[in-house]
Amino acid sequence: MTEQLLDGTATAPLDVAITEGLRRVGDERINLDEIDLKECCLNSPSTWDRYLRNATPDLPAMLADYVSAIASNSEFELLWGFINVNLTAKQRHELLSWYRSTGQSLTGEPLRLAHEA
Repeated sequence: MTEQLLDGTATAPLDVAITEGLRRVGDERINLDEIDLKECCLNSPSTWDRYLRNATPDLPAMLADYVSAIASNSEFELLWGFINVNLTAKQRHELLSWYRSTGQSLTGEPLRLAHEA
């Protein structure tokens, strides 16, 4: 949803400081789309990469999967840090309300956080 907000495919009546801050966070993220890690793992001729492929024959691109998972966690940490450090309580509430309403419009189900169950 955040990517849709930033690329303009989702609209939101959010404070401009929120969207601009999210855009800055998005600019800081690691862009693994530019590198085909799976292809690198599967076709690398290095001794180490051959060793890894043979050690995990059911998951020959395990290293690429692992790197992608780490990058996803890093992206979330950047976003979470921005939300908690840079946004006011009012802006955090505004952003959460936007996520709630957008999520519900996409899924048809209300968003409930763990502490609200």
